[in-house]
Amino acid sequence: MTLLLVATEAGLAVAREAAAGWTLDLSLTRDSPYCVALDPADPGRAWCGTLKSGLWRTTDGGREWSRADAGIEHERAMAVAAARDGGRTVVWAGTEPSAVYRSDDGGDSWDARPGLGRLPSAGTWSFPPRPETHHVRWIEPDPVEPARLQVAIEAGAVVSTPDGGATWLDRTVDAPYDAHTIRAHPTARGLYRAACGDGLGRAEGGLAESDDGGRSWRWPAGPPDPYLTGLALDAGDPAFVLVSGSEGPTSSHAKRAAEARIWRREGGEWLQCEQGMPEAKGSRVATLVADPAAPGAFWAAFDRGVFQSDDRGESWRAIELPGWPDAHVHSLAVAV
Repeated sequence: MTLLLVATEAGLAVAREAAAGWTLDLSLTRDSPYCVALDPADPGRAWCGTLKSGLWRTTDGGREWSRADAGIEHERAMAVAAARDGGRTVVWAGTEPSAVYRSDDGGDSWDARPGLGRLPSAGTWSFPPRPETHHVRWIEPDPVEPARLQVAIEAGAVVSTPDGGATWLDRTVDAPYDAHTIRAHPTARGLYRAACGDGLGRAEGGLAESDDGGRSWRWPAGPPDPYLTGLALDAGDPAFVLVSGSEGPTSSHAKRAAEARIWRREGGEWLQCEQGMPEAKGSRVATLVADPAAPGAFWAAFDRGVFQSDDRGESWRAIELPGWPDAHVHSLAVAV
Protein backbone atom coordinates (compact mmCIF):
# COMPACT_ATOMS: atom_id res chain seq x y z
CA MET A 1 0.00 0.00 0.00
CA THR A 2 1.34 3.42 -0.95
CA LEU A 3 1.15 6.14 1.69
CA LEU A 4 1.45 9.85 0.87
CA LEU A 5 1.92 12.57 3.47
CA VAL A 6 1.51 16.04 1.98
CA ALA A 7 1.93 19.16 4.11
CA THR A 8 -0.38 21.85 2.68
CA GLU A 9 -1.72 25.21 3.81
CA ALA A 10 -5.08 23.52 4.43
CA GLY A 11 -3.71 20.71 6.59
CA LEU A 12 -1.72 17.50 6.38
CA ALA A 13 -3.14 15.37 3.57
CA VAL A 14 -2.82 11.67 4.40
CA ALA A 15 -3.54 9.61 1.28
CA ARG A 16 -3.60 5.82 1.07
CA GLU A 17 -3.91 3.55 -1.93
CA ALA A 18 -6.27 0.63 -1.46
CA ALA A 19 -7.84 -1.97 -3.74
CA ALA A 20 -10.87 0.26 -4.30
CA GLY A 21 -8.78 3.36 -5.02
CA TRP A 22 -7.29 6.20 -3.03
CA THR A 23 -8.57 7.67 0.21
CA LEU A 24 -7.59 11.03 1.67
CA ASP A 25 -7.93 12.51 5.14
CA LEU A 26 -6.85 15.93 6.40
CA SER A 27 -5.11 16.20 9.77
CA LEU A 28 -3.62 19.09 11.74
CA THR A 29 -5.88 21.54 9.92
CA ARG A 30 -5.38 24.28 12.53
CA ASP A 31 -1.64 23.89 12.87
CA SER A 32 -0.21 24.89 9.45
CA PRO A 33 1.79 21.75 8.55
CA TYR A 34 5.06 22.64 6.85
CA CYS A 35 7.44 19.66 6.72
CA VAL A 36 7.17 15.86 6.93
CA ALA A 37 9.56 12.92 7.25
CA LEU A 38 9.03 9.16 7.36
CA ASP A 39 10.98 6.69 9.47
CA PRO A 40 13.14 4.77 6.95
CA ALA A 41 12.78 1.62 9.08
CA ASP A 42 9.05 1.92 9.84
CA PRO A 43 6.79 3.62 7.26
CA GLY A 44 3.99 3.77 9.83
CA ARG A 45 6.00 6.23 11.89
CA ALA A 46 6.42 9.81 10.70
CA TRP A 47 6.94 13.35 11.95
CA CYS A 48 5.31 16.60 10.87
CA GLY A 49 6.60 20.07 11.68
CA THR A 50 4.08 22.91 11.84
CA LEU A 51 4.20 26.70 11.84
CA LYS A 52 1.83 27.06 14.79
CA SER A 53 2.22 24.14 17.17
CA GLY A 54 5.64 22.56 16.97
CA LEU A 55 6.37 18.98 15.95
CA TRP A 56 3.92 16.07 15.77
CA ARG A 57 4.33 12.30 15.41
CA THR A 58 2.28 9.38 14.15
CA THR A 59 2.94 5.69 14.79
CA ASP A 60 0.00 4.31 12.79
CA GLY A 61 0.54 5.64 9.29
CA GLY A 62 -1.01 9.05 9.85
CA ARG A 63 -4.33 8.09 11.37
CA GLU A 64 -3.55 9.70 14.73
CA TRP A 65 -1.06 12.45 15.58
CA SER A 66 0.33 13.65 18.90
CA ARG A 67 2.79 16.32 19.97
CA ALA A 68 6.36 15.03 20.13
CA ASP A 69 8.58 18.05 20.73
CA ALA A 70 9.62 17.99 24.38
CA GLY A 71 12.84 19.98 24.56
CA ILE A 72 12.28 22.02 21.40
CA GLU A 73 12.04 25.64 22.44
CA HIS A 74 10.31 27.10 19.38
CA GLU A 75 6.81 26.59 17.96
CA ARG A 76 7.77 26.98 14.29
CA ALA A 77 9.21 23.60 13.25
CA MET A 78 10.21 24.13 9.63
CA ALA A 79 12.52 21.21 8.78
CA VAL A 80 12.53 17.56 9.79
CA ALA A 81 14.61 14.58 8.67
CA ALA A 82 15.03 10.98 9.78
CA ALA A 83 18.00 8.70 9.10
CA ARG A 84 19.28 5.32 10.22
CA ASP A 85 22.42 5.53 12.32
CA GLY A 86 23.94 2.46 13.95
CA GLY A 87 20.77 0.39 13.82
CA ARG A 88 18.47 3.10 15.15
CA THR A 89 16.50 5.96 13.63
CA VAL A 90 17.76 9.44 14.50
CA VAL A 91 15.39 12.35 13.91
CA TRP A 92 16.48 15.92 13.25
CA ALA A 93 14.34 19.04 13.53
CA GLY A 94 15.01 22.63 12.52
CA THR A 95 13.13 25.69 13.71
CA GLU A 96 12.60 29.41 13.43
CA PRO A 97 14.64 31.09 14.80
CA SER A 98 17.38 28.91 13.37
CA ALA A 99 18.19 25.99 15.67
CA VAL A 100 18.77 22.27 15.13
CA TYR A 101 17.60 19.52 17.50
CA ARG A 102 18.31 15.78 17.62
CA SER A 103 16.17 12.94 18.98
CA ASP A 104 17.38 9.39 19.53
CA ASP A 105 14.05 8.13 20.87
CA GLY A 106 11.67 8.92 18.02
CA GLY A 107 10.70 12.35 19.30
CA ASP A 108 10.02 11.58 22.97
CA SER A 109 12.82 14.02 23.83
CA TRP A 110 15.07 16.41 21.93
CA ASP A 111 18.52 17.86 22.50
CA ALA A 112 19.66 21.15 20.97
CA ARG A 113 22.81 21.03 18.88
CA PRO A 114 24.73 24.09 20.15
CA GLY A 115 26.97 26.35 18.13
CA LEU A 116 24.84 26.92 15.03
CA GLY A 117 23.95 30.48 16.01
CA ARG A 118 27.56 31.30 16.85
CA LEU A 119 28.85 30.81 13.30
CA PRO A 120 30.44 33.97 11.87
CA SER A 121 27.82 34.29 9.12
CA ALA A 122 24.88 34.09 11.55
CA GLY A 123 24.65 37.86 11.87
CA THR A 124 23.80 38.12 8.17
CA TRP A 125 20.99 35.55 8.10
CA SER A 126 17.63 37.09 7.21
CA PHE A 127 14.37 35.84 5.67
CA PRO A 128 13.45 38.56 3.15
CA PRO A 129 9.65 38.67 3.69
CA ARG A 130 10.30 39.10 7.43
CA PRO A 131 13.88 40.43 7.59
CA GLU A 132 14.05 40.23 11.37
CA THR A 133 13.74 36.42 11.15
CA HIS A 134 15.51 33.40 9.66
CA HIS A 135 14.94 29.66 9.94
CA VAL A 136 16.25 26.19 9.13
CA ARG A 137 14.75 25.40 5.75
CA TRP A 138 16.26 21.94 5.14
CA ILE A 139 18.26 19.24 6.93
CA GLU A 140 19.95 16.57 4.81
CA PRO A 141 21.77 13.68 6.53
CA ASP A 142 24.47 11.94 4.53
CA PRO A 143 23.35 8.43 3.45
CA VAL A 144 26.74 6.90 4.34
CA GLU A 145 27.75 9.07 7.30
CA PRO A 146 24.43 10.01 8.93
CA ALA A 147 26.10 12.22 11.53
CA ARG A 148 27.23 14.47 8.66
CA LEU A 149 24.48 16.99 7.89
CA GLN A 150 23.94 19.75 5.37
CA VAL A 151 21.67 22.44 6.79
CA ALA A 152 20.07 25.21 4.73
CA ILE A 153 19.32 28.47 6.51
CA GLU A 154 16.67 30.63 4.87
CA ALA A 155 18.14 32.87 3.97
CA GLY A 156 21.86 33.21 4.29
CA ALA A 157 23.81 29.97 4.24
CA VAL A 158 24.28 26.28 3.73
CA VAL A 159 26.26 25.11 6.75
CA SER A 160 27.34 21.63 7.78
CA THR A 161 28.35 19.45 10.67
CA PRO A 162 30.56 16.34 10.44
CA ASP A 163 29.65 15.02 13.89
CA GLY A 164 25.95 15.34 14.51
CA GLY A 165 26.04 18.99 15.54
CA ALA A 166 28.88 18.82 18.06
CA THR A 167 30.76 21.20 15.77
CA TRP A 168 29.57 23.35 12.88
CA LEU A 169 31.28 24.49 9.68
CA ASP A 170 30.23 27.83 8.22
CA ARG A 171 29.26 28.47 4.62
CA THR A 172 31.99 28.48 2.00
CA VAL A 173 32.43 31.21 -0.57
CA ASP A 174 30.90 29.15 -3.39
CA ALA A 175 28.09 27.53 -1.36
CA PRO A 176 24.42 28.43 -1.90
CA TYR A 177 23.04 31.42 -0.04
CA ASP A 178 19.33 30.62 -0.48
CA ALA A 179 18.96 26.83 -0.77
CA HIS A 180 15.38 25.55 -0.67
CA THR A 181 16.00 21.81 -1.06
CA ILE A 182 19.20 19.78 -0.65
CA ARG A 183 19.47 16.15 -1.72
CA ALA A 184 22.31 13.69 -1.16
CA HIS A 185 22.51 11.12 -3.93
CA PRO A 186 21.67 7.71 -2.40
CA THR A 187 24.37 5.74 -4.24
CA ALA A 188 27.00 8.22 -5.51
CA ARG A 189 28.95 8.95 -2.34
CA GLY A 190 29.58 12.61 -1.61
CA LEU A 191 27.26 13.92 -4.35
CA TYR A 192 24.86 16.66 -3.25
CA ARG A 193 22.61 18.97 -5.22
CA ALA A 194 20.64 22.01 -4.09
CA ALA A 195 17.68 23.85 -5.62
CA CYS A 196 18.22 27.51 -4.84
CA GLY A 197 16.83 31.00 -5.10
CA ASP A 198 20.37 32.15 -5.84
CA GLY A 199 19.66 31.76 -9.55
CA LEU A 200 18.02 35.19 -9.62
CA GLY A 201 21.50 36.67 -9.34
CA ARG A 202 23.50 34.11 -11.32
CA ALA A 203 23.80 33.63 -15.06
CA GLU A 204 24.08 29.86 -14.53
CA GLY A 205 20.75 29.62 -12.70
CA GLY A 206 19.74 28.10 -9.39
CA LEU A 207 21.19 24.58 -9.34
CA ALA A 208 24.23 23.99 -7.11
CA GLU A 209 26.24 20.75 -7.02
CA SER A 210 28.93 19.27 -4.79
CA ASP A 211 30.83 16.02 -5.32
CA ASP A 212 32.91 16.18 -2.14
CA GLY A 213 30.22 15.97 0.55
CA GLY A 214 29.42 19.68 0.55
CA ARG A 215 32.97 20.89 1.17
CA SER A 216 32.88 22.80 -2.11
CA TRP A 217 30.13 23.73 -4.56
CA ARG A 218 29.87 24.51 -8.26
CA TRP A 219 27.09 26.04 -10.37
CA PRO A 220 26.39 24.19 -13.65
CA ALA A 221 23.96 25.60 -16.19
CA GLY A 222 20.46 25.26 -14.79
CA PRO A 223 17.03 25.23 -16.45
CA PRO A 224 15.45 28.36 -17.98
CA ASP A 225 13.62 29.08 -14.71
CA PRO A 226 16.24 30.62 -12.38
CA TYR A 227 14.32 30.33 -9.08
CA LEU A 228 14.33 26.66 -8.05
CA THR A 229 12.45 25.09 -5.16
CA GLY A 230 11.86 21.34 -5.54
CA LEU A 231 14.54 18.75 -6.32
CA ALA A 232 14.73 14.98 -6.72
CA LEU A 233 17.53 12.64 -7.83
CA ASP A 234 17.49 9.26 -9.55
CA ALA A 235 19.17 6.47 -7.58
CA GLY A 236 19.96 4.70 -10.85
CA ASP A 237 21.60 7.64 -12.65
CA PRO A 238 23.77 10.16 -10.77
CA ALA A 239 23.67 12.60 -13.71
CA PHE A 240 19.88 12.89 -13.78
CA VAL A 241 18.19 15.85 -12.05
CA LEU A 242 14.52 16.75 -11.61
CA VAL A 243 13.70 20.27 -10.38
CA SER A 244 10.72 22.60 -10.04
CA GLY A 245 11.00 26.33 -10.45
CA SER A 246 9.74 29.60 -11.82
CA GLU A 247 10.91 33.08 -12.74
CA GLY A 248 10.88 34.22 -9.11
CA PRO A 249 9.28 33.89 -5.68
CA THR A 250 6.01 35.55 -6.68
CA SER A 251 5.35 33.16 -9.56
CA SER A 252 6.32 30.27 -7.28
CA HIS A 253 4.08 31.01 -4.30
CA ALA A 254 1.41 33.65 -5.11
CA LYS A 255 -1.71 32.05 -6.55
CA ARG A 256 -2.70 35.16 -8.51
CA ALA A 257 0.61 35.16 -10.40
CA ALA A 258 1.62 31.50 -10.23
CA GLU A 259 3.51 30.06 -13.17
CA ALA A 260 5.77 27.20 -12.09
CA ARG A 261 7.26 24.36 -14.09
CA ILE A 262 9.08 21.05 -13.64
CA TRP A 263 12.31 20.38 -15.53
CA ARG A 264 14.46 17.30 -16.02
CA ARG A 265 18.11 17.18 -17.02
CA GLU A 266 18.80 14.41 -19.54
CA GLY A 267 22.27 14.14 -21.06
CA GLY A 268 23.09 17.72 -20.17
CA GLU A 269 19.90 19.12 -21.76
CA TRP A 270 17.03 20.66 -19.76
CA LEU A 271 13.57 19.51 -20.86
CA GLN A 272 10.25 20.73 -19.47
CA CYS A 273 7.98 18.05 -17.98
CA GLU A 274 4.65 18.73 -19.68
CA GLN A 275 3.04 15.43 -20.70
CA GLY A 276 0.22 14.70 -18.25
CA MET A 277 0.81 17.90 -16.24
CA PRO A 278 -1.53 20.92 -15.95
CA GLU A 279 -0.36 24.06 -17.72
CA ALA A 280 2.23 26.09 -15.88
CA LYS A 281 0.14 29.25 -15.70
CA GLY A 282 -1.85 29.11 -12.46
CA SER A 283 0.34 26.34 -10.98
CA ARG A 284 2.39 26.99 -7.86
CA VAL A 285 5.75 25.38 -7.42
CA ALA A 286 5.88 21.60 -6.93
CA THR A 287 7.50 19.52 -4.22
CA LEU A 288 9.36 16.53 -5.71
CA VAL A 289 10.52 13.18 -4.30
CA ALA A 290 12.05 10.09 -5.84
CA ASP A 291 10.05 6.90 -5.49
CA PRO A 292 11.81 4.97 -2.70
CA ALA A 293 11.17 1.62 -4.38
CA ALA A 294 11.82 2.28 -8.07
CA PRO A 295 14.76 4.06 -9.70
CA GLY A 296 13.52 6.38 -12.43
CA ALA A 297 10.13 6.91 -10.75
CA PHE A 298 9.10 10.20 -9.13
CA TRP A 299 6.26 11.93 -7.33
CA ALA A 300 5.24 15.59 -7.56
CA ALA A 301 2.75 17.45 -5.37
CA PHE A 302 1.45 20.99 -5.81
CA ASP A 303 -1.84 22.84 -5.52
CA ARG A 304 -3.16 21.18 -8.70
CA GLY A 305 -2.77 17.72 -7.15
CA VAL A 306 -0.37 14.80 -6.86
CA PHE A 307 1.27 13.28 -9.94
CA GLN A 308 3.47 10.24 -10.53
CA SER A 309 5.99 9.37 -13.24
CA ASP A 310 7.58 6.00 -14.07
CA ASP A 311 9.80 7.27 -16.90
CA ARG A 312 12.11 9.85 -15.30
CA GLY A 313 9.59 12.64 -15.60
CA GLU A 314 8.92 12.35 -19.32
CA SER A 315 5.23 11.65 -18.70
CA TRP A 316 3.01 11.95 -15.63
CA ARG A 317 -0.32 10.63 -14.42
CA ALA A 318 -2.62 12.34 -11.96
CA ILE A 319 -3.43 10.51 -8.72
CA GLU A 320 -7.17 10.66 -8.12
CA LEU A 321 -7.41 11.87 -4.54
CA PRO A 322 -10.95 12.54 -3.31
CA GLY A 323 -11.18 15.82 -1.47
CA TRP A 324 -7.78 17.18 -2.53
CA PRO A 325 -7.59 20.61 -0.82
CA ASP A 326 -6.20 22.60 -3.81
CA ALA A 327 -3.84 24.40 -1.42
CA HIS A 328 -0.21 25.45 -1.53
CA VAL A 329 2.05 22.43 -0.88
CA HIS A 330 5.14 22.68 1.32
CA SER A 331 6.38 19.09 1.69
CA LEU A 332 5.79 15.53 0.50
CA ALA A 333 6.81 12.13 1.85
CA VAL A 334 6.10 8.79 0.15
CA ALA A 335 6.14 5.21 1.48
CA VAL A 336 5.47 2.28 -0.83
